[in-house]
Amino acid sequence: MNFGRGLKRTLIIDAAEPRNRVTEESHGYLTQDGVSPDEFRKNAQKDALKYEGVSLENDRVINIKKDGEHFIVSTSTNQFKSRQVLLATGLREKGRRLRISRISMARRYSTVHGVMATN
Repeated sequence: MNFGRGLKRTLIIDAAEPRNRVTEESHGYLTQDGVSPDEFRKNAQKDALKYEGVSLENDRVINIKKDGEHFIVSTSTNQFKSRQVLLATGLREKGRRLRISRISMARRYSTVHGVMATN
């Protein structure tokens, strides 16, 4: 959302498989305490998508590779080119492998929940 507020073109890629999808209520988030995980996601998407330049792709990231000054983000149906990538992989009891080719982990991106690419 902050990328959109900062007038950066931003793509949110979401596979729509949250870990807490079977939970009836989410807790611990200001102004969202007690809402269902599905409603929480819809509220978050609505908040982010109100900014011009922010878009949502319902898909799964399967690969990210460095290409000169850009990253190529591949999903199961498409490819996107970006100068920056913010990885947000979420949490699972058993980790899923995400192939990331030749990316310097130190300064290029941070890990949180979901995947965003900004241009």
